[in-house]
Amino acid sequence: MLGKKKKFIYEYLFILENKRKSDEILILQDQIPISSHQDICVELMTPKIEKNKEDLKINNENMLEWRLNLKTREKIEIPFSYSVEYPRNESVLGME
Repeated sequence: MLGKKKKFIYEYLFILENKRKSDEILILQDQIPISSHQDICVELMTPKIEKNKEDLKINNENMLEWRLNLKTREKIEIPFSYSVEYPRNESVLGME
């Protein structure tokens, strides 16, 4: 309650389903927020990326990118979450 920082956690779940009669390759991208202020910390929580791989990476535009091979009638769920932490006495637009 009396901490020096505020922390917000944003969680999303992408649900993808291939309703076609053939396997499909899908590239899913989403933006990871970027802070230009030293006191605002953005941390990617899920998925955990230790090293870029072909099927999961942070691309050249700083977008999180999944490369998925969806089988016919396959349905998958992909969790995505990050936290934003900043000083309690600061106001950050879009965080509350």
